[in-house]
Amino acid sequence: MKTNVAIVGGTFDPITVGHEALIRRTAELFDVVYVTICFNSEKKCFFELNERLDILEKTFKDDEKIIPVIHQGLIADFAKDKNAVIVKGLRYSSDFDYEHLQAESNYMINGVETLFLPSRGDCTFITSSLIRELIKAGKPFEKYVPQKSIEIIKSYIQTGNK
Repeated sequence: MKTNVAIVGGTFDPITVGHEALIRRTAELFDVVYVTICFNSEKKCFFELNERLDILEKTFKDDEKIIPVIHQGLIADFAKDKNAVIVKGLRYSSDFDYEHLQAESNYMINGVETLFLPSRGDCTFITSSLIRELIKAGKPFEKYVPQKSIEIIKSYIQTGNK
């Protein structure tokens, strides 16, 4: 399958500088990148779906190749519909074990390929969970989220009593 379309999926609750780096690197390799907010019934999210979409849209408003969307089904179905590959970032070797199983499942379900990109720089320790804990504790979180998302995240924190 030849394609110029990629999908970077996640809950993005909230987006981190590591997510942003992965998405922008993916946009250097592909003509179109869908940043897909995936629904995970196992997770209790801090930000609502529409808030996460708004944060992503503001973060990537400068790049028309990057298209944030919400998808509530299987990412393999979305990827097949878009004739896309899935791109996953890997921080540690433990990420590989989990993501490899997901990649195999997506291939078995719909023949969708997955590409892995290793993280770069000093953002390997940054997770959405860390950012949520900082927010809950009233600690500074700004250096761990994309610059363009700071104000919108702060506004949702203030209005949502998070």
